[in-house]
Amino acid sequence: GNAARGGKWRNAEKRAVKTTEKKNLPVPSKNDREMLWDGKNVGSLPNMMWRAVSMEDLRLHPHFVGLPEPEDVRIESAMDYRKFRQGSKEWGLLHDGRLTTSRMGPMLGIYEPTAQSKLGVPRSLSGHHKAMDAYQHLIRPPCDASALDSASWGEDVPAAEGKEG
Repeated sequence: GNAARGGKWRNAEKRAVKTTEKKNLPVPSKNDREMLWDGKNVGSLPNMMWRAVSMEDLRLHPHFVGLPEPEDVRIESAMDYRKFRQGSKEWGLLHDGRLTTSRMGPMLGIYEPTAQSKLGVPRSLSGHHKAMDAYQHLIRPPCDASALDSASWGEDVPAAEGKEG
């Protein structure tokens, strides 16, 4: 029907082209527009990587301002903690003993079997171990600037929060 003729997609392309023309940017060719959408708009899971910009490409953009290397961060106050890159040992230490958004779900019991089934959380994400991991994370003593200076992880850097290590 309408989708076979390009219905809503054709109109979306026209709107995108009009917006592009207002900004005095080159109008994408038909070939360019076809590369932006592969024609598959069905499925039960969103494709989070569709049109995702890689970190490598992002760093090449002239307006990108990256965080310094962890060894280049000078801590003068707690406000300087935000300068540590996610996944660095310092970032991991600073999250110890603190309730963060990635620990909230397990602490609220969202991944426990009963809640998981009622909320429709995939079984692969559920389990009591999630709450136990969050608990173990929260009972660690919080880290401060002096602990960051004395920390020596070597190769034993903790996994970034929310990622398996």
